[in-house]
Amino acid sequence: MTQRSTRIRRHPERSAPDALNSILQAGLVAHVGYILDNEPYVIPFSYFNEPNDTNILYLHGSSASQTLRALRNGATVCVSIAIADGIVYSKTAINHSMNYRSAVGYGKAEVMQDLAEIAEMFDRWIGKYTPGRQPSIDYRRVDDEMMRGTVVLKAHIASWSVKARSGGSREEDDENPAVPGTSGVIDISQF
Repeated sequence: MTQRSTRIRRHPERSAPDALNSILQAGLVAHVGYILDNEPYVIPFSYFNEPNDTNILYLHGSSASQTLRALRNGATVCVSIAIADGIVYSKTAINHSMNYRSAVGYGKAEVMQDLAEIAEMFDRWIGKYTPGRQPSIDYRRVDDEMMRGTVVLKAHIASWSVKARSGGSREEDDENPAVPGTSGVIDISQF
């Protein structure tokens, strides 16, 4: 895989590499992109990664999935995770914006084979999306029967680009009471 440039060109002041782990832990959907037969595809997935291990993302789905088939056959994966925190409104149309945290990573995936490793990972994955659920009490753990027709991938992410925006509008007129209109931020982080 060619090393991808993760340099942020537009608004480099929004570069936020230290926020990567918190974005991966808070995110719920990874948009997974790849190229197949010279056509781009982007598919949403739930995902899991271990806290403080930003180099690995786990994905799973049907073995009939075109996406998983392409990734397990060596296609480069591009993963995008975005969290919307607020809608920024301004007295000027062009200065409306959004507060967000986002990460885009590039890498390659491999198929996981070890059922015990997969079962333990799924228990932690389920805990991310539904905290407090206990294996063998609230759900049946992964077994050989369940894994028929299912593929679990471990995506090794070689590089990340991380960006975030916070605060209100940067428009000077928003602070001027003589200019008509309103400005502010609608907090959507809890939706």
